[in-house]
Amino acid sequence: MADSKSGYQPPEPPGMGKRARAKWAAMVPLIAQQVPLKEVDADALRQYCEAAVMREKAVEEMEEAPLLMAGPNGAEYGNPLLKIIKEQEVVMMKLAERFGLDPSSRRRLQIEAAKADSGFTEFLKRGRDRAKPQAAS
Repeated sequence: MADSKSGYQPPEPPGMGKRARAKWAAMVPLIAQQVPLKEVDADALRQYCEAAVMREKAVEEMEEAPLLMAGPNGAEYGNPLLKIIKEQEVVMMKLAERFGLDPSSRRRLQIEAAKADSGFTEFLKRGRDRAKPQAAS
């Protein structure tokens, strides 16, 4: 069973592409230093890596493509790559918050960790333990 100690890295899920595996190798160790990870986080981490790769590919293609395109009737519309980039950024931002990849989520995660380890939390646990009925001997 995997633990949630700082530094634990879940195994890379099978089926990831070459670029997503490279992103995993670059990102997961950094995230694991900041956030206690568990095996169940592997799928969300995979989603982040794959979204990052998809965004990178779309950005690379956008460098050679026009921002606006002309439809069959001559009306202009935004390049569909812009939608792909935006959608992948939304996925990445949601997962970035979960894994502390921005300053505000790192502060929030540190506060949650501090609360979990606080003396007050320990005090509440002791009170609950005392309130439990004792088994008859």
